[in-house]
Amino acid sequence: FPSHDKLVTSELFVSPDNLAFFNAPLYSLQVLSFDLSGQYLDMTDNIVITSPISDYTLSLDGINYYNSLTINLTSMTLPPTTISVQFSPQSAGDLSTTITIVGGGDSINLPVTGTGEAAILIAIPPTLPAFNSTPVGTFSASQPFVVSGSYLQNSPGVITVTSPSSDSQVSMDNINWGGTTTFPYPRPSLFSTTVYARFSPQSGGSKSGNITVSGGGGSGTVAVSGTAAAASVSATALTSFGDLGLTVPFTNSQNYSAPQTTTVTGTGLDGTALIITGTTSFQISLNGAIVTGK
Repeated sequence: FPSHDKLVTSELFVSPDNLAFFNAPLYSLQVLSFDLSGQYLDMTDNIVITSPISDYTLSLDGINYYNSLTINLTSMTLPPTTISVQFSPQSAGDLSTTITIVGGGDSINLPVTGTGEAAILIAIPPTLPAFNSTPVGTFSASQPFVVSGSYLQNSPGVITVTSPSSDSQVSMDNINWGGTTTFPYPRPSLFSTTVYARFSPQSGGSKSGNITVSGGGGSGTVAVSGTAAAASVSATALTSFGDLGLTVPFTNSQNYSAPQTTTVTGTGLDGTALIITGTTSFQISLNGAIVTGK
């Protein structure tokens, strides 16, 4: 009698037949999944699913992820089984690879694509115009710059802005100033955020440096410069008082010479009081009354 038996072949199936992840910040997480099924499987050959690189890990429960999974066969038929694939780029660049699935008497490959993106943090303009000459101990008018970013890591997070020295300050609101300020980034993309800088020279001369902007794995700089105006005070000269023939000690108003007036001017002053000091032989006044000390 003729045989009616048919030769059957073990077969594994995946759906979909590839996974494409979005470009992602380093160390971020994305999850896609595929269904694995099979028929006429060799029950003595358990199925092993392997990711060749650590940027992709695998899970049967969507919670615990591994580089390799094993499915123990209890039947010649494997009903659709969901496998989760987690993409967490560990380096920048194209990280496309192939997940291999072997077992049950068959093998199949699942192409996966993904790109790791390095964090980008930009400050514009990269160089602020030089601050106007500013007296020591005072503050210049402020200048703004704008910070933006993409593919920032570990969102939500904080961006830190730091001035190069005590000769400059930074602010988020143009009111509260200091050597450092911070602001949050809630997501990997940072929209344009305005930061202010001002010149606060602590000593005379030219000053320059870089304001640094850092956070989310990225960094940027803004060059600042300015000249501090050194304080200068001068007074108009007086003529000689001559030989007055006065006696010492002075006993009455007749022992004083006629007063002379001098004009005091200054530049680059810090707003504190000027101190003008007389001597035992020369006395000074701001309002016509004799001042015996300062």
